Amino acid sequence: MEDKKKLLILYATQTGNAMDAANILQREAERRCCQVTLLSIDDFDASVAKNLDNCAIVQTGLGDDQHSLGYEGALGPWMSSLWNSLCQCNPKLLPRGPDFTINNNPLSKDVRQLECAVSSSVMYNVGDVLAVLPEQSPAAVDAFIKRCNLDPESNITIQHKNKECPDALKTPIRLETYVKSMYNAVPFRASGHVKRN
Repeated sequence: MEDKKKLLILYATQTGNAMDAANILQREAERRCCQVTLLSIDDFDASVAKNLDNCAIVQTGLGDDQHSLGYEGALGPWMSSLWNSLCQCNPKLLPRGPDFTINNNPLSKDVRQLECAVSSSVMYNVGDVLAVLPEQSPAAVDAFIKRCNLDPESNITIQHKNKECPDALKTPIRLETYVKSMYNAVPFRASGHVKRN
């Protein structure tokens, strides 16, 4: 029986951006039924590199933080190029194909740039941040909760994977409220996890 090929994703990071991008790559590859190994470059045994199939198949993605959408702005198009190239090299690597969709909807985001006019009475300094807190649509919340077979009335608490959570996040919150207000089903910053109470 032929060994199923795996995609090896290696990352090196100082700010966490490369780790976030690597996690996104892993999730997107797994959606396409690709077996994935994700490792920090520090955990990779370089002596096995000589046994790996390796060749450049897409242009290097440098993750330009100066992009108006941050490094994520170039990540989506780069990943699309990667999936297409991988399918051309070995179609068996991505059994669901390069353009896998859920419920016939492309995996894409509706991205908008908002410019805010600030009245002269509002004081701000260079580097201040304006937070816009969107909410999921009720239909999306219901669909997610049903698909995951969750109880919307249950209470959950949020815990950080690697460090202590702020006290404000330790307060139990209703699952439906969390999904509506805070949860992104495909998060870019996957730094916490949720426990049901």
